[in-house]
Amino acid sequence: MKPKIGLALGGGGARGFAHIGVLQVLEEARVPIYCIAGTSMGAIIGAMYAQNPDAKALEKKVVEFLEGKEFERLRLYFLREFSIRGDQRLNFFQRLAKFLEKELMLNAILLRQSLLSGQKAMNVLNSLLGGDDLKHTRIRFAAVASDLASGKEVVLEKGPLAKAVLASSSIVGVLPPVGWEDKILIDGGVLAMVPVSAAKRMGAQIVIAVDVGMDICRPPVIGDGLEEMLRTMEVMCYSLKQAGLEGADIIIRPHVSDVHWTEFSRVQECIRAGKEATQQQIKEINMVMRYGNMYRTVSKIRGFLVSKKRSSRGIGEAP
Repeated sequence: MKPKIGLALGGGGARGFAHIGVLQVLEEARVPIYCIAGTSMGAIIGAMYAQNPDAKALEKKVVEFLEGKEFERLRLYFLREFSIRGDQRLNFFQRLAKFLEKELMLNAILLRQSLLSGQKAMNVLNSLLGGDDLKHTRIRFAAVASDLASGKEVVLEKGPLAKAVLASSSIVGVLPPVGWEDKILIDGGVLAMVPVSAAKRMGAQIVIAVDVGMDICRPPVIGDGLEEMLRTMEVMCYSLKQAGLEGADIIIRPHVSDVHWTEFSRVQECIRAGKEATQQQIKEINMVMRYGNMYRTVSKIRGFLVSKKRSSRGIGEAP
């Protein structure tokens, strides 16, 4: 009997378009997907694919949307101003202008609940997903959100699909929280950037995790207090993500860390990165599918022996 394979699609804004490339390679390799758990952009892409498991059609629909008037009206490009990151290529007056723009945006967030209207975002998601219920997707799907009331991760498997995806994607300050029964839901990436545990709870026996997060190892340039706060959030989310990824059987990491989360124009580049990263691991995916726990045990033993051998070498000793 073939094992039940679950996908855990992580958040990352525009970097999440890499999920499309991942799905295309898995589809071509005839990897059967039992369930999909998605966070933020992973929830958007995962929900669309769960409705219609055709990765090429998914790419076409996403690209057409990004080139259309509806996306243009969202004007998400202005969010890029939150990440100047001490760019030394800017002269003094350019940096001053950027700083003032960022201050105005920060004041706007502090004076109102969010920069974007929740209804506007819901209209967009309804146009992409229709009025489906979570229970009616062709592949079992769950959107993962964070509850401000309880402080817990919430796995949404019942209810309106578009509303669940909106809750999973509601970045603090950008979109308002989503009320769901007695919960106040925001972006799932706060607690589960890559929702591995959610996929397991859905019954997956093998979890393929797709991590499209930023590379935390890049040295930051801290220019002001806002950038300090943003960096603090990055470090916290990264630590939680690493702990969650330990439960995955396969981790796919497309090379998209240099893509800002608002750079939606780089969709094709991200899709290619997803394809390349998955192609590099398709042999291992097939081995895990074929041998399951036995292959994972052998891999762990092999990894342990390799790390032990490395640690036993003296400084400067050739490998």
